[in-house]
Amino acid sequence: MVPQMVNNNNNDDTAIFLVVVGMCAIFAVILAIHIVFLLNLSKCLQQVRPRNRDMEPGQVWLELIPIFGVVWKFIVINRVASSLKREYRDRRWSSRGEDFGQSIGMSYCICSVTSWIPYLGGFFGIGGLVCYIVYWVKIAGYRNELASESNSDYDGDDDDDDDDYDDYDERPRRRNRDDKRDGYERDERDRNRKRSDDDYDR
Repeated sequence: MVPQMVNNNNNDDTAIFLVVVGMCAIFAVILAIHIVFLLNLSKCLQQVRPRNRDMEPGQVWLELIPIFGVVWKFIVINRVASSLKREYRDRRWSSRGEDFGQSIGMSYCICSVTSWIPYLGGFFGIGGLVCYIVYWVKIAGYRNELASESNSDYDGDDDDDDDDYDDYDERPRRRNRDDKRDGYERDERDRNRKRSDDDYDR
């Protein structure tokens, strides 16, 4: 009887240990996925010019703070959307009817909070997961668009600079202008000196 009770206790301990390990593994996977998600947001903000940012890229990581992160995620969604909107306007890109993921992002935040409601939480959790993935994809799209256009604009500016300004051609022209100016100044000094000599002879 006693050995049987010992075996049952060992089985219970093993089951509890496996449950705890499984929960920790699931939590670690979810945390890793969310870190990649926040990295995507941070990189997207890095593509926005500093003057157009409503928040710095590093501030998205505050969402990892327990409890505070629940509120902060709403702020992140709004500020990322407003930063993208200002960046698109600054680049004179068309953004009519575009909310830059704000609506789908807010839906994800609301569903993630309401997923804790008993009985109905599972439905909100599934909806939040769908919104989470859609928002992730949209932000990645904006990031790639900003990055690709920034690189092409940079290359184009270099070509324009090469066409509009040539160091080898400009420098001789500048030296010619300087030589002419120096020549005028020497002539003026010679004339003044000659006048002084004539006045002295008189």
